[in-house]
Amino acid sequence: MKLPALNGSFITLTCRIVKKCMEYNCKFIIRWCLSKMEYVKAGEFHLGIPVEDFEGSIDWYIKVLGCELVWKMGIAQLKLPSGQKIGIFCPEEDESSIWYVGNYKSHPHFSIQFFTTDIRRLRDELIASGVQVGEIERGGGGDDMMMFFDPSGNRFWAIEDSKIDRVKQAKDLLQQS
Repeated sequence: MKLPALNGSFITLTCRIVKKCMEYNCKFIIRWCLSKMEYVKAGEFHLGIPVEDFEGSIDWYIKVLGCELVWKMGIAQLKLPSGQKIGIFCPEEDESSIWYVGNYKSHPHFSIQFFTTDIRRLRDELIASGVQVGEIERGGGGDDMMMFFDPSGNRFWAIEDSKIDRVKQAKDLLQQS
């Protein structure tokens, strides 16, 4: 059974109660405690991307990636054409700040992937918009992919979603070996 996604003190307290109940062999109390535990599911996913030029980046994400500005207040929330939301922010130096990202340019710690149905057309459009893009390569899963960068140097991947049947692909590879 998975533990609920709650703060550590609640889980610790719950474990102590369950342990005490086990010491006294109170199975009905254990069942009651477990029945009251709620699982907290993740809601909407929001990804924050560090940028150097806040206003220029908002403009870039709107013009190049087709985002819509949802709101702007020190940070900005943008909505991709797919409906997913992303945030952009200027990183802070204070290590205790939620907006601290360390040396993200030398050590990027995320992989953001955009899926497209026509990677060659996307590459041409990105180049026409002045975006730094890499070459199209065949990825390990069999899809074509390429790297591209936003004006702050954040690295993104574009992957052509060719609807490959991964189960069939794996079976074919096993039969070949």
